[in-house]
Amino acid sequence: MSSQQSANQREMRIAEVVPLIDIANYQEGAVVRRTFLSRPTGTVTLFAFDEGQGLSEHTAPFDAMAHLLEGEAEKCGFGETTANEGQRSSSHAGESTSLLEGAH
Repeated sequence: MSSQQSANQREMRIAEVVPLIDIANYQEGAVVRRTFLSRPTGTVTLFAFDEGQGLSEHTAPFDAMAHLLEGEAEKCGFGETTANEGQRSSSHAGESTSLLEGAH
């Protein structure tokens, strides 16, 4: 089995309809990650941040978007912004960014 086939088996089914808030799976003091789709051209990943947790500064080879299901987060990098529940924030490929304070 190729690594791509193995990665595809861990993904959610494409046609599956799921309320994202129901699968967020917060864990105390942790960042929980669930990959929905992983391809050479990009990924779709759900992160659940416990309060005070976040992603350290990083770059990605493709554009990125964060959509907050609940809570508030600060995005740092090319312009510091705060995103609230129901809002989204995005970054361009190669742009240095971080996401902090996953309050819920």
